[in-house]
Amino acid sequence: MEFIPKELEGNVNVSKNHPLKELFSLLIGLFGIVLVVYIVLGLAVNLVVHKIPADVENKLGELFSSKFTQSAYEQQKYEQGENYLQQMVDELSELAGMADRTFSVKILGNSQANAFAVVGGRIIVYSTLLEEMESENELAFVLAHELGHYQNRDHLRGLGRGLVLVAISAFTMGSNSDISNLILRSMEGVEMKFSQKQETAADLFALELMNKYYGHVSGSTGFFERNLNRPEYKGKSYFFASHPNPEKRIERIQQATNKLGYVYLEEKPLEEM
Repeated sequence: MEFIPKELEGNVNVSKNHPLKELFSLLIGLFGIVLVVYIVLGLAVNLVVHKIPADVENKLGELFSSKFTQSAYEQQKYEQGENYLQQMVDELSELAGMADRTFSVKILGNSQANAFAVVGGRIIVYSTLLEEMESENELAFVLAHELGHYQNRDHLRGLGRGLVLVAISAFTMGSNSDISNLILRSMEGVEMKFSQKQETAADLFALELMNKYYGHVSGSTGFFERNLNRPEYKGKSYFFASHPNPEKRIERIQQATNKLGYVYLEEKPLEEM
């Protein structure tokens, strides 16, 4: 019997689907896997942060201390101000039941009006923020807000989640690939929104602590009210900001004030620093 081969219909080595469609499906699947891993590791971070001993946290803080160094000029210029802030932080932390922990304040010259909590108990305050404060009460709210982050262990959550982002990005696509950077930026958006919830919780912690410290909550919204009309706080882009919009912050603080029955009295003048 003579064998007569039949001509194949089409090319079996070529997929019937468009290559771009297959690439898109692959990327969607990969992103889904990465997202699941990120969520699982993020939950693990949340479980671990409350069990990290203070000495371990202090050692972690030493790794970041070099990022917030002062020049000799700044050390001399801000010494009096740091002593003033340090006294307030000591009093506020004791009132909040955090006297067993050590906090230190450092003022850095910077054009941004900002303050933040760093691993290891260090509170960084930018000089421009101090210049925009109009009362001691406003400053106390800022410091109490940062203590709220320590109380809720937000600073360690941020560190842990940041490491998760970097690890996933580098493991999947390499540290410098375009796709890796895209994944990182996408997840940073999710992380920033989660951070806004932490900021709101820290605001409410600060409000309660302010009431204990002064017997009223005047000055809790003054700084935010003066920042309502700034361009950076307007538009859709603020959706991804790490802090809630000032208007929303004012609204939530006022709602909590009314619910808890707090009052507004005269604010205390800010000392010259």
